Parts: sequence; C-alpha cells; structure tokens
Amino acid sequence: MMRRRNRETEMNQGEDSFLDVIANLVGVLIILVAVVSMQAGVAITSKMLPKSNDGDLSKLQNEFWDDERTTLSVEADCDSLQGNIDQQSQENLALERIRHEMLVQLEIVRSQLLEKKAETQSIALAEADRLFQHRQLERTVGQLKSQLSRIEQDKNIRREQIVHYPTPIAKTVFANEIHFQISNHQISFVPIDSLLQAMKSTWQSQLSSGEIASSIVGTVGPQEGFSMQYSLVAERVNQGERTGVNVQFAGFELLPSADLSDESIADALSANSNFRTRLDRMVPGKTTVSVWVYPESYDDFMVLKEWLRNQGFQTAGWPLGTGGRISGGPNGLRTSAQ
Repeated sequence: MMRRRNRETEMNQGEDSFLDVIANLVGVLIILVAVVSMQAGVAITSKMLPKSNDGDLSKLQNEFWDDERTTLSVEADCDSLQGNIDQQSQENLALERIRHEMLVQLEIVRSQLLEKKAETQSIALAEADRLFQHRQLERTVGQLKSQLSRIEQDKNIRREQIVHYPTPIAKTVFANEIHFQISNHQISFVPIDSLLQAMKSTWQSQLSSGEIASSIVGTVGPQEGFSMQYSLVAERVNQGERTGVNVQFAGFELLPSADLSDESIADALSANSNFRTRLDRMVPGKTTVSVWVYPESYDDFMVLKEWLRNQGFQTAGWPLGTGGRISGGPNGLRTSAQ
C-alpha cells in the first residue's frame, strides 16, 4: 500500500515535470513566433520604404534650383518686355500728338494757300481792269487831243465862261444814285442798276445749272434803249471734298440802241417830262444824279447841273469821248459827287 502510494506520488511528480517542460516549450515557441513576427514586419517595412539615394536627391535639388533660376529669368524677361511695351506706348502717344500738330499746321497752310490764291486772282483781275481803264483813258485822251487841235486851229470858235460850283471835298456816292446820259443835246435815262441786276441773275442761273466757263462774256437787255455787255472770270475752288465756283466781275459796257428814248434839256426840265418823272421818285439831299456827258453837250450839262443844284440834288459828271461808251468795272461802280 505504501509502495502503491509512493508510485502514485512518483507518477504525479513525473507528470508535473512533463507539464513544466511542455509549458516552457510553449513559452519558447511563443517567444520565437513573436521574434519572427517582429523581424518579418521589419523586413516588410524596409521593403516598402524607398531606398535613400544621396546622388538622386542632389540631382533633384540641382534641377529644382535650375528651374527656379529659369523662372526668375523668365519673370525678369517679362518685366523687361512690359517696360518696353510701356515705353513704346508712350512713344506712340508722342508720335500721335506730333501727327495731330502736323495735320493742324497742314490745314493752316492750306487755308493760307487758298487765301493767297484768291488774293492773287483778285490782283490779276484788278490789273486787268486797270489795263482796261488805261486803254479807255488813252483813247479818250487821244480824242480830246484831236478835238483840242481842231479847236486851236479854228479861229471862229465862240468862247464862253463855264460856271463851276466847287465844294471843299468831293463826297463819295454811297446813297441812292440815278444815271442819265447827255448826247447830241439830248438827255436819256441810263438803267445801270437794273442791267447789273439782270446780269447777276443770268450768271447765277448759269452757276446753279453748272454751265460756268472760265471766261464769260454775255449781254443783257435791252432796257430803256440800252443793252449791257459784261465779262466775268470764273474759277473752280476745291474746299475739302466739295467743289465751288468763285466768280469775279471784270467789267461792262453799255450799248445804246436806235430806239433810245431821249428828250432835249428844255423838255426834260419842264413839268411831266420823263426826266422830271423819274427824278420826282428820288429824295433831294440823299440822291446823286450821275450824268454821262459827250463833248458836244457840255453846255447842256452845265444848265442841268445848275437846275439840279437849285433842287437840292448832288451831281456827278462823267465825261465821255466822242464815240465812247459808258463802262465800268469792279472798282468803278461808285462816283464822286459835287
């Protein structure tokens, strides 16, 4: 019994020792599994992480700094280009101002050129009128010299005193004016104003129709036994995109007709005469009576001038040579009255 109990005790001790060994083995296995697991995790992590390469990092840094320098250089170029653009814009503005000033100067010069051209044309017309008047004066002087020569040779000429009524200063006629002609001791009305108006209407109608030549010679009338032969000078003038016509009056001559209505000085000064009827429409003191006189009618003119003076009219005398015609020009439409 005792032996049996010892066996059981020995068997129990042996089982405990075996269990301790098993437990130790299990613990060792657990530790080994933990260690292996840790090493496996470290290996996996080392494989997942990229390997460090100092050469590649330096290369990347160099490339970064190169890109950075390139970026800075491009920005500097952009700033330089913007500066050039701003400078070019300022230069363009300056050139635009200069161009505007030159255009203004060009218009001024063009306007001055047109004025000079018009002035030159006016001078040329005045010179032509002066030559026209000079030829007429030469013809009149020649006729007067011829008459004077005949008078000096004629010993039987009756000489009479001419009465003259001078005034301190001759007054230029700017008020109403009426014209008459004394020829062969007969006086007749001269419709200069109405003939000039008819001339103006004629060339204005030609101007509106576009039928204007550079030199115009025409005739209007007859009126009251007179026709007017006139001459004009026309020039086309460009004004920007429009074209105009500048017409200048060169001169005129009056042509009497055969059916001229006239009357003697005695009849003209009587009541209800044609002369008195026309004169009654005028206002004394504000009207000048211009008389165109031929040499044989100077005595009649002095009688008429005395009568007009007593009536309060001013008188302007225009001597004409034998065979001469009443004429005028752009500067010869006003007379001097006494």
